[in-house]
Amino acid sequence: MLRHHRPALWILLAALPAPVGASAQEAEQSQEDVQQWVREIQQLQSELEPVQQEALQDSAIQQHQEEIGGLVRDAMIALDSTNALRLERMGQIIEEAQVAQSTGDTAKIDALTSEAETLQPHIEAAQAEALAQPEIETRIEQFRQDLHAKMIDIDPEAKPRLDRLAELSRRVQRAMGDNS
Repeated sequence: MLRHHRPALWILLAALPAPVGASAQEAEQSQEDVQQWVREIQQLQSELEPVQQEALQDSAIQQHQEEIGGLVRDAMIALDSTNALRLERMGQIIEEAQVAQSTGDTAKIDALTSEAETLQPHIEAAQAEALAQPEIETRIEQFRQDLHAKMIDIDPEAKPRLDRLAELSRRVQRAMGDNS
């Protein structure tokens, strides 16, 4: 997940204010630490990606992933029934864009991209709200645990990498002021 947000994360890291009462040197060191942690997170994710992809091929993992996707979709629609139309249209846009790309229709691709950009903020906001629901958070955490267990079954060397990844993620969140 973090990999898809690298540019935004780097911008956030660069914009971090110095801690109150900290010297410029301490603030610089802290920011350097966070940047190093992010680089290590990216390296670990890269190393774990093949094992994760293999684990995601497991039928039980796929079923669990699909169930969560359905729960999130249902929650988004329960929040606002117009989200059903937005999600349906986004799926259509993706299909239409694939066809337009295969035929080289750049004008159609541009129009579809523009339309998708208007839908995206609504979909992202609804998704964030749905993901914050306790039942969904619990199901996602269980999925994460099941996925990690499957990854460790495939490659026992994945465990220390997953543990380190979790530790670094917590450090970055704390440094960015998110104490969750």
